[in-house]
Amino acid sequence: MNAWLPLDAEPWRGQVTTGRIKRALIDLLLAYWLTIQNRQDVLVEHLFADFKKWLPESGQHASDVIRNIRHYADTYQRLREFPLTDPTGRLLDCMQTMTTTPWPVLLYLHATEEVPSDQRAIAARAIDSFLMRRAVCLMTTKDYNRLFVQVLADAQESDPARAGFAVARSLWNQTAEARLWPDDHTFLDALIMPDLYHRSYRARLKALLVGLENYLRTPKTEHAPVLSSSDSRLNIEHVLPQKWETHWPLPDGDSEKAREKRLEAVHQLGNLTLTTTKLNPSLSNREWLLKRDDLRAHSLLRLTNSSILSVPEGLGEKWSTDRWVACWDEDRIQLRTLWLARIALQAWPKPDIDID
Repeated sequence: MNAWLPLDAEPWRGQVTTGRIKRALIDLLLAYWLTIQNRQDVLVEHLFADFKKWLPESGQHASDVIRNIRHYADTYQRLREFPLTDPTGRLLDCMQTMTTTPWPVLLYLHATEEVPSDQRAIAARAIDSFLMRRAVCLMTTKDYNRLFVQVLADAQESDPARAGFAVARSLWNQTAEARLWPDDHTFLDALIMPDLYHRSYRARLKALLVGLENYLRTPKTEHAPVLSSSDSRLNIEHVLPQKWETHWPLPDGDSEKAREKRLEAVHQLGNLTLTTTKLNPSLSNREWLLKRDDLRAHSLLRLTNSSILSVPEGLGEKWSTDRWVACWDEDRIQLRTLWLARIALQAWPKPDIDID
């Protein structure tokens, strides 16, 4: 019973929100644990009945079951403390805005000592890429519970020394439309859509921008801790503002063609960045030179400094930084969209078919 006592207190008896429903954390843990044991999706609502059926069929002693549950509880707490510099930490941050369904897979991988750390990282990167690509492509999440039970089973049936490869291969081999892992072409098409901002869920779009920011950071980036997509201080900012009519005149006159080009550019990926505090609304909508100076004064993010306030890497032969920052228009937005899309392909890669 000593193994169970800590689970009868905080934080396990505290309430957590999954979707729109509040659950006791211990109930979620037990549902994840039982999913791992019987390789079937276990709903919290059916937890007691499912456990009552499983226990006599398992042939295990209650004391052994309690110790195993405690082992998974300790693993869960350890995972929640993973830094965002770790692939699993980044995945868990992403899952806050995507889905909690991969939890049993991660718990199994990290609770099984025979699974090497590099295989856990391979699995985390694969799941992260799968979730982000599908989110940007607006693909459904409705079948994720059954999908990740299958991924779990594939990992359990594999050699633990290659469990990460098994997870990646399981995701790669899915053929149903509700389970496809978007390829580079599909992902790229979604990233460069002119209405990315309007067609995306805000929290997932923020997760995309945070992921891009973190990928752009290097060990040489000073005073730049890895960001969390759940950080409420981060806000999505349109560089060319949504209310542009007063201070951002059309470069080619007020023609229908110029207006359509402007409207398409406003909500493209290349016109979006993050700010750590909301810009003053009056300044946010003002002309480029004023907004540029305000961004220079306050922004520490690579997402802004490396591709808005300076020419993006790779474009230096055709653009000087002075010329790049002289104005902000549709052409620069299009170039930055393509540049960020290329970064996204690198940040969330889909591995080759030979995953081993």
